[in-house]
Amino acid sequence: MRALSGGGVLPPCALVLAGCDLLDPGTCTTEFVYGVTVEAFSEVDGTPVTEGLAGVLAEGSWSEEMMRVENWLLGAGERAGRYTATVTAPGFEPWIETGIRVDQGRCHVTRVRLRADLVPTG
Repeated sequence: MRALSGGGVLPPCALVLAGCDLLDPGTCTTEFVYGVTVEAFSEVDGTPVTEGLAGVLAEGSWSEEMMRVENWLLGAGERAGRYTATVTAPGFEPWIETGIRVDQGRCHVTRVRLRADLVPTG
């Protein structure tokens, strides 16, 4: 076991868990990370909303249409910032979330996962 500067000792499991960073602390993956993901459900019965589901992320004058995969919306790919997300679907009120903070990590942006419980119209 390795001694700590304060006289303590690292347990073997700590060495295993820290081993990758100790051997190569600069390794980053080539994975493309979306900073914001929103999962959409009906507020009434909790079923996933997919029909006509769309989303827009905005920050100042910048905006993008979010990519849809089933009832998931993905955006802010490798882009840090503070966003407003707007989610729409036919038969539901628009869902808006402001102040979504996506930070830049050492290799990728941090992920923010949100749940949109959509309220039916009328």
